[in-house]
Amino acid sequence: MTGAELVAVSDINHADVASRIERERPDLIVSIYFPHKIGRRVRDAASVAAINVHGSYLPGNRGLFPYFWTMARDDQHAGVSVHELFDAWDAGDVYARERLDPQDGECVLSYSIRNAVRAGEVLVGASAGLLAGTSESHPQSAGDANYVDWPAWADIRELWRRGRRLGSPLRVLTYREEGQQRTR
Repeated sequence: MTGAELVAVSDINHADVASRIERERPDLIVSIYFPHKIGRRVRDAASVAAINVHGSYLPGNRGLFPYFWTMARDDQHAGVSVHELFDAWDAGDVYARERLDPQDGECVLSYSIRNAVRAGEVLVGASAGLLAGTSESHPQSAGDANYVDWPAWADIRELWRRGRRLGSPLRVLTYREEGQQRTR
C-alpha cells in the first residue's frame, strides 16, 4: 500500500472527511470491525469497491460481537466474511467467506483473535481479486439473516451454561506463548 495514510477522524461521514476521501480517490475502502455506518458518499469514493470484514459466516450474526453469538448459541454462522458495504449493517453482497469453527474449550477472546487473523488472510485474497477485476460477489440470503448486538448479562450466563467462557487476555497470551492451540 504505497501512499497509504492514517488519519484519525471523529466522523467518517463528515463533509470535510468525505471531500478528502473523494480527492484521494482510493481503489478500495476497507472497514474492519468498524462500529459506524459508512455513508454512500464515502463508499462511492472508492474506484473499485468499499468493503467490510465481518467476524461471521454471513448472512448470520450481522451486527456487533458476532464471535460471542457464534459461541453462545453454538450456531452455524462461525466464520469470516468480506462483503460490500451497504446501507444496512453487514448486508452487502459477499466477495469471500470461510467457515471457522470454535475449538473445544476455546474462549470467546481466543476465538475472536483466531477469527481476526483468518479474516486478515481472507481480506488479502478478496482485495487481490477485486483489484485484479477477477472477484465475483454473491448476494446474501435474507432468509438466513439475523442481527446481533452487545450481549446482556442473560446472554453471558447462557454462554457460561454452555461451558464457554469470555476469556482473559492474560491467559490467551500465556497459552499462545507456550504454543498451545487454544485457551480455556
